[in-house]
Amino acid sequence: MKEQARRLRRRFLALGTGAVILIVVVVLGALNLASFYGEARNIESVLLYIARNHGAIPVRRAAESADFDYTPEFTYQTRYFYALFRTDGTVESIDISHISAVRHEEAIERAQNILASGNARGIYVVPEEGSAYYAYLIAPGENGEQAVIVMDATREMLMTWKIFRFSIVVGLICILLYVVLVAYFSRRLTEPFIRNLESQRRFITNAGHELRTPIAIISANTEVIEMTGGKSEWTGTILKQVKRLNGLVTSLVQLAKLQENVAGAFEKKDVDFSETVREVAHSFTEPLKEQGKALALQVAEDVHIEGDSRMLYTLANVFVDNAVKYCDEGGTVQVSLTREKKSSVTLAVTNPYRDGAGRDYTKFFERFYRADESHSSGKSGYGIGLTIASEIVRYQKGEIGVRYEGGNITFYATLRTLAGG
Repeated sequence: MKEQARRLRRRFLALGTGAVILIVVVVLGALNLASFYGEARNIESVLLYIARNHGAIPVRRAAESADFDYTPEFTYQTRYFYALFRTDGTVESIDISHISAVRHEEAIERAQNILASGNARGIYVVPEEGSAYYAYLIAPGENGEQAVIVMDATREMLMTWKIFRFSIVVGLICILLYVVLVAYFSRRLTEPFIRNLESQRRFITNAGHELRTPIAIISANTEVIEMTGGKSEWTGTILKQVKRLNGLVTSLVQLAKLQENVAGAFEKKDVDFSETVREVAHSFTEPLKEQGKALALQVAEDVHIEGDSRMLYTLANVFVDNAVKYCDEGGTVQVSLTREKKSSVTLAVTNPYRDGAGRDYTKFFERFYRADESHSSGKSGYGIGLTIASEIVRYQKGEIGVRYEGGNITFYATLRTLAGG
């Protein structure tokens, strides 16, 4: 039970953390994209403003609007150079009076490279200047010339990257805090639920043991009545129901022990699973013949599994018993044990089941679920056999499943084998 509680908390923590990470990534991603987009629009607006004024930044009139934050110091803070090229690609003029980090020859070379790139706008980095960022724009002149405006955007880009890095740190702190808080509170939140489950399973186990005595007494007294007064319809019905009740109690106690992982209740040892499957299958030969059905057996040789022999027998018995009950008239129950990989084997039991189309097979392993929900089909059972099989497979750290194809239903379980087994 403690292991189940830990798994429940880990699963809750993993799902919650995944959701928080997704939210943090989406929110911070959107904020950073908005920040990058806003800075890019602001830089482009400044470059267009310079282009419209032919390389100058005039003092803006009060009535004039601008697409960027224009301050009284804007003219002195903006560092850029302006190059004008004739239609033949030669330099007509170049102005580097608004920038000190770029020499005349460098400005001409950079402007020519920008023209040759074919990109009308963009940003490039100069590592030699301490990863300086420069934004550029190519604008058409009045007489067919081409103007290249290159502006130092280092301050804006560094601020944007600083916000990006800060948001990552904030996001990681938020995720870490969430994990710590949920890890602490999840224990307190799940404890009542775990205690409730433990109480239920202890009750089932204790009640099962207590019920065995009156069931045994009823059975013994009914048999005495039969010996003294002869068999009758009533005594036969009593014994039949006593047998059914005893089987139900046994199954419930077994399921409770499986879910509790009761120490000492199960003994792990080397089990010849091939022999176990054959033994189970052969035990159903006569019932199948009586019902006009057939058995097809295909079992890999010398398959050994480390586990409790009773549990592995029960697993095979549940699969075959379920197939016999729900196999269509005149059908064949196919039992196979096949090696999948070097260290795993699959037990699969298939039977024709014409009423299986469209069913919700995820419910088949739920406790007390019956495919014939009206319970009027005359098929015996308690609706917990497949639940027990599921718990056995979980105990063995395997996988269990069901599939329906071509009118046939197959229940299968994949288990790990012993080395060389």
